[in-house]
Amino acid sequence: MRAKEVKKIDKGRGVYKKIVLEKGKIVGAIVLGDGRGVARIKKLMDQKTDVTEYKDLLLEEGFDYRRILLWQNLPYMSHLGFPSRYSVRNFANSRLDE
Repeated sequence: MRAKEVKKIDKGRGVYKKIVLEKGKIVGAIVLGDGRGVARIKKLMDQKTDVTEYKDLLLEEGFDYRRILLWQNLPYMSHLGFPSRYSVRNFANSRLDE
């Protein structure tokens, strides 16, 4: 299986970001010019967290990595009547201050 890459380049701001994924898990990253989120990316990588559902959002400004990290420590929400897939996607993409 080939590794997948997610990139974001903003030449005007001098920003280059790339995350390398294998089997949905972050196995490498390059972040130049804007270090926001680096610690959380490293934590996701260290914990071997599956980020498949968020791969296209990971490098977007304002993406809240805390939601994925927090979700890893919570039980599935199916007991509340939500399908687990629905719960993970909506929980991870919402803001903490909402």
